[in-house]
Amino acid sequence: MSCFTYPEFYTCCDGRFLVRRRLILGTGIYDGIRTSDQRPLLVTSVQPHRLDSLIDAITYEVPGTTKLLGVTQIDLGSWQPQPGDDLDDPCIDTKEDLPEGFVLVVETRPVGRSLRILGPGGPLGAVGIGHGLLLTASAAAQADVFLEGIRPETVYADGDLYSGCHARLWRVEMSPRRQAEFRGAFEPGGFFAPEILCSEPPTPTSDAFAAAAVLWWFATGSDPFGGANVDFTQRIVDGQLEPFQGPPELGEVLVPMLARDPAARPSAAESADRLAALACRWDVPIAPFPPPGLDQ
Repeated sequence: MSCFTYPEFYTCCDGRFLVRRRLILGTGIYDGIRTSDQRPLLVTSVQPHRLDSLIDAITYEVPGTTKLLGVTQIDLGSWQPQPGDDLDDPCIDTKEDLPEGFVLVVETRPVGRSLRILGPGGPLGAVGIGHGLLLTASAAAQADVFLEGIRPETVYADGDLYSGCHARLWRVEMSPRRQAEFRGAFEPGGFFAPEILCSEPPTPTSDAFAAAAVLWWFATGSDPFGGANVDFTQRIVDGQLEPFQGPPELGEVLVPMLARDPAARPSAAESADRLAALACRWDVPIAPFPPPGLDQ
């Protein structure tokens, strides 16, 4: 099987787009562009089994998250190059991974780069980026939406400023509740709240827990519940938090958000306010919210 194929072009309700390469290793999440304006896109594919349930799970409007552009059926002719397509733009191994009969999910991609690529970025970066991320988690809670996909791969920054979160595709790929249904490989890391790992309903602070875990990692380079050789899933469930190896002022914000009991955690909005105050004291810039460009 060749690692390279000709470019893979598709059509969805928002126009023609090109799937370029796998964006996140271990997943079916790809990097793409909209051909009309070179707008960066995120693309994944799922089996059409229970498609209505999938669309319902990923159709929402939450400030700070990307825009869902379309859900479209893959057919054999859709990946054939058309007049005007750039045949010199190579794509890696997508024809084998995006087979006929599957459904493509397409959404916009935030500007900048993911925290997984940028980080660890230190305490100052965690404060500046964290303020916007927590406002996103707060907006989701107010909309009664559990984003389910906050982790370093899905949170983006443009320089030192928060630029958005894409949770829909990770929700399709990685959800423990959707693993069997939508074929996603479940690699939870230390970013799911204990109630989610225990298959309990999400709470208004479940996304705030994930955001705090991401910011802990970005600030310190370590996971809040232990490293690769530790059963961190059990440690999350048991509430066995590591000591915070960063500035105490930042730890005072992050540690309460990682409480085992959802009711004991402060809300994302409260924690965002505390980070804003910390950013002011530390002279750290914070981005306007919602970040510009997510819905274009």
